[in-house]
Amino acid sequence: MVLPDEDGDERFKKLLQKVRARIKGKNNNSSAHLSIGRELTPEQIENSQNLFPDVNFKFHCNQLALRKRNGKVGQYDIVQTFLFSGVATKEESIQLSLF
Repeated sequence: MVLPDEDGDERFKKLLQKVRARIKGKNNNSSAHLSIGRELTPEQIENSQNLFPDVNFKFHCNQLALRKRNGKVGQYDIVQTFLFSGVATKEESIQLSLF
């Protein structure tokens, strides 16, 4: 899940309203976030990109949250947050060297 900053949150809320207006189905009032689509075929990804040709989906990501499904509430709880500070710790240096 990607959470926007305050400015991005307002922009994303407006985009989310447009998306919900164009795609009929389940209506929810969740806060703006971006989830990675799982098990999408290349054709489904292309079709989804064609729905919103004028939307720029580029963003700056400064943290990542590991989440685990909570069956009691049907949502995901944050287990751990990983901040991207740009400075490697000893443990991270091996991982960062892969890129």
